[in-house]
Amino acid sequence: MAKMECRCGEYLSTSSVPNDIELTVYFENEWKRIENNNKVNAWEIPLSENEVWICPTCKRIYVFGEGYGRAKKVYKRIEIVNDKLNILKYNNREEKYSNKSYLRVYTDKEWDHILSDDIIEIKKFPLPKYDVWLYDDCEQIYVFEKGTDNILMVYELDE
Repeated sequence: MAKMECRCGEYLSTSSVPNDIELTVYFENEWKRIENNNKVNAWEIPLSENEVWICPTCKRIYVFGEGYGRAKKVYKRIEIVNDKLNILKYNNREEKYSNKSYLRVYTDKEWDHILSDDIIEIKKFPLPKYDVWLYDDCEQIYVFEKGTDNILMVYELDE
């Protein structure tokens, strides 16, 4: 159970379980290690490498490393003005930046529901609602409608 104040002034707390603040985020390589097991007990699924919170008001994303100290990275949401323009930027990004990572992102409520079964078949694990990609080279996160090129949200590093 932790708490903090977002840069927008919103008070964030994880005292409720499940809550609207915490996200469960696995990088593709983390998830591949988990997938090596066919069936596991819910409590045997390792925690993701990073603690991730989202502000319900401004949608900033906070990424924490070890412990609950200061966030090591903060991302702010960029307003999408013109979808065609963003698709063009995204397509150019594909050519320009090759260092990208697919992220499996679940809300705390989704994760709590998934783990409500004692034994989980990893191969039947539900896919996240959105396709999420982190571009390491430019520190941007793109959120797509599942299975499409329709960009729903874009985040950039908030320094």
